[in-house]
Amino acid sequence: LQIRALDGLLGVYLGRGDLAIAKGYLDQRAALTLSGAGVAADVETALTYRWLGDYYLQTEQLDTARRAFSQGLAIARDLEEKSLEAEFVNRLLAL
Repeated sequence: LQIRALDGLLGVYLGRGDLAIAKGYLDQRAALTLSGAGVAADVETALTYRWLGDYYLQTEQLDTARRAFSQGLAIARDLEEKSLEAEFVNRLLAL
């Protein structure tokens, strides 16, 4: 439930271009989903990389956005999540 609430807030604040507030929510999402070594990545991990990529894209940090999207793409492929994989491919092609 907490992740869904964060997703809603991220959508609002990134959509409005309020990057300072969005960054705080993004940091919270990352803390919940980007765990340390030895823990398997899941769909929520991939979605965090999507949010990170979107944030870095808006802050014009294109190399960092590309890395985030690429990490998410690798996870989506490992999980065989085709629709999520397509989202990452589209974002990478748009860079």
